[in-house]
Formats: sequence, C-alpha cells, structure tokens
Amino acid sequence: MDYLDIIITCAIGYVAGTLQPAFYLGKLKGIDIREHGSKNAGAANTSMLLGKALGIFTGLIDILKATFAVWLVGYLQAAGYIHPETDVVYSLLPFLAGAIAVLGHNYPFYMRFNGGKGTACLVGMMLAIDPIFGLIIVTQILITMYLTKYIVL
Repeated sequence: MDYLDIIITCAIGYVAGTLQPAFYLGKLKGIDIREHGSKNAGAANTSMLLGKALGIFTGLIDILKATFAVWLVGYLQAAGYIHPETDVVYSLLPFLAGAIAVLGHNYPFYMRFNGGKGTACLVGMMLAIDPIFGLIIVTQILITMYLTKYIVL
C-alpha cells in the first residue's frame, strides 16, 4: 500500500472541505454566522440568517466541494498520478476523499474546528460516488423538509 496516495487523497478532501461559503458570506454581512441561529457554518443556518438565495448558493458550494474532491481523486487515479483502482483498497480512494471533505467542512482548522454539520457535503459525496443513490438521498431530504418544515431534521 502506498501511503503517499492516501495522504494526497486526504489532503485533497480536507482542503476542498474547508472552503466555507457560509462563514465568508457571514463575514461580508458583518456577522460570524457561528454565533447566531443554529450556530454552525452551513447552508441551513445561512438560509435562516442571510436569506434563501445565499442559503441555496452556500448549499450548492457545499455539495460541489465534496463532489469535486471525489471526482479529482478519481481523475488522478484514471490519469495514473496516484495508484489506479486495481486493488480494493485503492478503489476506495475517491470515497475517502469525499469523507475527508465532509470532515473538512465540519472541522476547518482556520475556524477553530467549528464548521457546519456536513449534510450538503455528504450529499455531494454520494452524488459523485453513485448518482442514483445520491438522488435518493436528496429526495429523502426534500420530503423530510416538506413534511416537517425543518431544513435539516
């Protein structure tokens, strides 16, 4: 097993995950979003505090950053820059990148490890790994939102 490939994968995932649009949008509006509402830097809290448009924008970025991490590692494997998917362990590298992106979203170092809840990131990871399963998760979240009137239950 080549540990360097795993380290590179984790670094890609974590760096992608630490991009926090909720935090930056809150700063642009003059607040620390982690001190208001649900007290986390995610799309749901952004929607409550800064409006639906910025909440949707934040959610899309949170989804895309995990999707990007999964796709980038998959591309690096296909291009031969990191170990190809010939071994079972290495076929999980894109999944690892997505999972670490969720951790980067939840625990960004520059925010004293206090980020979001990771729901949108998890959706992005699942959409990248298995689009059908990802769409099932999105459908379940939308149905839950509609029935309970909560953004994330």
